[in-house]
Amino acid sequence: MTKLEQALSDPSGVYRTPDEVVKDPDLTRKEKIKILHVWHYDALDLAVASEENMAGSDEDSMLLPQILQALRALGVEHDSDEMPPTKHGA
Repeated sequence: MTKLEQALSDPSGVYRTPDEVVKDPDLTRKEKIKILHVWHYDALDLAVASEENMAGSDEDSMLLPQILQALRALGVEHDSDEMPPTKHGA
């Protein structure tokens, strides 16, 4: 499995922070955006789980602003049409 495939499967397993995705010279802009969108969706799921007293942590919810900031750094504004629906409507 390539680094890209791993990152698309589990971004936090490959990168410590969303900013590391932005700074990775081996990825194209499109690949970075795709990874960050996956990470955003995963973080939303964890936030919902935490809300429902399931596994999750404050650290997970702190990732959401970091992910959105990383996307903005790549010139992407949050677009809910590009994301699968979640309980939060994002």
